[in-house]
Amino acid sequence: MKKDLKNSNLLALVNNAGVAISGPLLHQKVKDFEKQIDINLNGAFRVIKYFAPLCGAEKNNSSKKGVIFNISSISGKIGMPGVGAYTASKFGLEGLSHSLRRELMRYGVDVVVIGPGPIKTEIFDKIDRKFLQSLKKTDYANDAKGIPKRMKNAKKIAFPAEEVGKLVFNALHNPNRKTRYAITPSRMMYWTLPMLLPDRILDRLIKSRSG
Repeated sequence: MKKDLKNSNLLALVNNAGVAISGPLLHQKVKDFEKQIDINLNGAFRVIKYFAPLCGAEKNNSSKKGVIFNISSISGKIGMPGVGAYTASKFGLEGLSHSLRRELMRYGVDVVVIGPGPIKTEIFDKIDRKFLQSLKKTDYANDAKGIPKRMKNAKKIAFPAEEVGKLVFNALHNPNRKTRYAITPSRMMYWTLPMLLPDRILDRLIKSRSG
C-alpha cells in the first residue's frame, strides 16, 4: 500500500468498527465481554499499528501528515448500567487515544476522539431477546423489561450517521481542531448534565430512571 501512496500519506484513518452486547456485568458471559474488548479496543490497536506509519508516523517522512480518528462514544466518558463491557472498551479507547496522540507528536500525526451519542445504525435492531429472557429470575428483571422501550426511544431521536461523517470531515480540515468531539441529540441530558453532576448525584438520577 505504501507504494500506492507515491511519496504521500493517508490524510485520515477512521477507526469505526465496534460491537455492543448489553447485559449486567455479573450476568454477562466472559466470551461476550472479551469479544467487545477485542473488537472495540484491541481491534483499533491492531489497525493503528498497521496504518499509523502510512499516516506519516515514521522517521524522515516529510509528506503532509494524517489524522487518526478513533470513534468512541458518550460511553467513553459516562458509565451506564447494562453496557459495562462496551463502556470498558470505549474508556480504554479514550485512554489509548490520549497516550497515542502524545507519542505521535514527534511525527506531527494528530489523534482525535469522536464521542457520539445515539446514532441511527443497526445497533438498535440487535436486541438479544433470549438473553433478556434469561434475566427474568435475576435482580435485573425489571431493568431488562425496559430495555426494548429505551432502545426504541433512543432510535427515534438518533442522529443520522452522516452527521458523524461531517464532523470528521470538518475536524480533518480544521487546523485548530479539538482533541475530542461529542456529538449527540438531547445534548443536555445525554452529555452536559452527566459531565457536570457529581458521581453520587448522577448515580441516583440513573437509578431513578432505570429502576
